[in-house]
Amino acid sequence: MPPAAPAAAQPKRVGEPSPALSLVAKAHETLQTRIVGCLVSDGADAGVVDGLRKAVEAAGAQLRIIAPKAGGVAELTKESAAVDFVRDAFGHLKVIGFTAAARPLLARAGIEVSEADRGLVAIDGPRGDAAFVSQAKKGRVWEREPHVRTVF
Repeated sequence: MPPAAPAAAQPKRVGEPSPALSLVAKAHETLQTRIVGCLVSDGADAGVVDGLRKAVEAAGAQLRIIAPKAGGVAELTKESAAVDFVRDAFGHLKVIGFTAAARPLLARAGIEVSEADRGLVAIDGPRGDAAFVSQAKKGRVWEREPHVRTVF
C-alpha cells in the first residue's frame, strides 16, 4: 500500500463541544418504547427466551423473535444474513445478549467475547436477562467505537 496522502488542510477546532447540544449526554437510561431483537436458532432454550421477554417487557420495551423462517429456524452460522445481523448490531454499537450456543455465531461474525465490552452480555446465566436489560438501558456502547472503525 502506498503511504497516505497528506491532508490538504489541518482540521480546526473552533471550540469545545457543547454539553447542552449533546444528544448522548441528555439521553435517559431506558428501554421504554424500544424494540429488542432476539435472533434464535433450532434448539433455542425457551426458558431463556421467555425470561428475556419478561425482563424486556417489564422495562417497557418489546421483544421480537428473529428467525430465518416461520415455523422453524436453521443453524445460524451458515446463514450469511444472521452473521451480518450480528456483525451490524456490533458495529452499530448495540448491546448484544448471547447464550453459550451463540458463541460460534459471534466468532463467525468476527466478534470476540470479552468482559472489557459491557455490551456483550451472557443471558443464559443467573440473572442474565436482568444484566442484559441493565446494559441495554444505557443505550449504545460508545466505548466500542474506536475498536470497530477508524473513520469517524
